[in-house]
Amino acid sequence: MTSEPHSTTGLRDPAGNRAPAGVRPSGPVPAGARADADSFAAQMPWLTPRQRERVVRLYVTERVLLARQAERGAAEAAARARAEADAACAELRRRMCLAVAVLLGGLVTAVCALVMHHL
Repeated sequence: MTSEPHSTTGLRDPAGNRAPAGVRPSGPVPAGARADADSFAAQMPWLTPRQRERVVRLYVTERVLLARQAERGAAEAAARARAEADAACAELRRRMCLAVAVLLGGLVTAVCALVMHHL
């Protein structure tokens, strides 16, 4: 195989669209991605140097995109957890304010009753 295919890979961009073949994500490469890619390509000794480099590049690209997806998923999960915690905290504050208001109302009523009783 001397020419690179014009099909798309299984890679997806941040919007979830298929990434075109040969796409190289920018940014840092996860630790070990290049070594893992080299190890993976080494299992295919029949590849030409150009094919091997393409396999390595696609493997690294896939790892980068998967790492970004995992990071994005973790960030979204953290945002959801934060929203749930904020909602729970707001509900707790509301209940505490209501409890304090009821207790103060009861205290004022009791004090008024005692004052009226002693007059």
